[in-house]
Amino acid sequence: MKTLIILNAVAASSSTSQKLTWDEALLAGFILGLIIAAIVGIIWLIVWYVKKSIFLPESSKYYAVELFKNFHHIIGGSNEGISINDPRRKRKFKKFTDAWELLSDPTGKYDGRTYLQKKYNWYFIWYGIYRIKKYDITYEKAVDKTRMDEGDAIIWDSDPGKPKEGTAIVRRKRETNYVPWRASHARVTVHATTGHGISDEALKKFEEKNVLVPQIIGVNTRTNNIVESVNPYKMIYKIDDYVKAFFGSFDARMRAFTGGTSILDFNKIDSEESQVTGISKFMKYINEASEPDNTDGVVVNIGAKLHITNFMGYEGTTEEDKKVIGSINEVFVAYQKAEAAGIEGAGEGARAENQLKGKAKGEQALLEAQGWITVKDGKTTQRNPDPNVKEIATALKEAKNHTLVLDTTKLVPTLNVNN
Repeated sequence: MKTLIILNAVAASSSTSQKLTWDEALLAGFILGLIIAAIVGIIWLIVWYVKKSIFLPESSKYYAVELFKNFHHIIGGSNEGISINDPRRKRKFKKFTDAWELLSDPTGKYDGRTYLQKKYNWYFIWYGIYRIKKYDITYEKAVDKTRMDEGDAIIWDSDPGKPKEGTAIVRRKRETNYVPWRASHARVTVHATTGHGISDEALKKFEEKNVLVPQIIGVNTRTNNIVESVNPYKMIYKIDDYVKAFFGSFDARMRAFTGGTSILDFNKIDSEESQVTGISKFMKYINEASEPDNTDGVVVNIGAKLHITNFMGYEGTTEEDKKVIGSINEVFVAYQKAEAAGIEGAGEGARAENQLKGKAKGEQALLEAQGWITVKDGKTTQRNPDPNVKEIATALKEAKNHTLVLDTTKLVPTLNVNN
């Protein structure tokens, strides 16, 4: 009997214990689900944060990293042979050189990047604590007119009046977050002035016909320039809109260049190797000194330098200036070419004699171009009545401020270097 009572008690106790276990299991399952969800959420959050914090800079571009909106350091994408002079890397820092300057470093002596940065170009920037600096720049760019952006301001147009044909140089303003190591910039320098470049002897040909050639002519020059970064920190933080500031100095120097270059010499400028003007060499002066007071140049003040300038062309600033330039080129290109041909290939002994012959040929070419004479086989066969008297008389009446105005469409056709 006692045994039966004990068994019943054990069975009752077991039933109660079974019921409590299911409740506990449900609660345990709920808690376990929360734990798993939390773990998954934390893992997802870590992955998201790591992705947001990993930054992959593009090759040959440099970025400013800020800590709570204050400058912290400069990073850059792979650029073979170039290292950042990072003052945080004491063993890799080049003394007596500005911090954050880009160094020519073919051996990697001053390369302070980590293994991951060198191998995979990975930089970890703590998201929300650090950030990549963004800023505005104003620049000019040569574009096809069918691919212009909204807000583009046209500075130069190859085909005025044809909105969908030709190319244009436009001015743009945009936000960016990097400094390129080297970048190409189209530039139109306006309201520069130059002289005609005509020799006194040749100028008399105009004076004999009572046509005055102005001593000063307005020109707009077009160039394509490679700007190289020297110190990205200075370019971003030491100047407001470094591109705009750089080309302010550039334009001042270009106006000095045009002031010493004649219209005729403009036609001979073709590249940095030009032996006539050496435009790129002349323009690089802005790297070390500024116009007109010769203070520190763009390298010190802006942190960038001019690598090369290519001369793309020029035109008159006003319609009157364009007419003057066209008239000068029309009349004198034949004279210049014939004179040059007369002395080409001459030896030292015969140079003086050939130069005289060349001038004679040049004068003959000039008179033929103006319609005064007819030439056959290098000899003058007849003299003609002046075909331009009427045009010159009309031009003189229209001329103002000693400006040469000729309707070149009615003159005897000559070679035009602008075509």
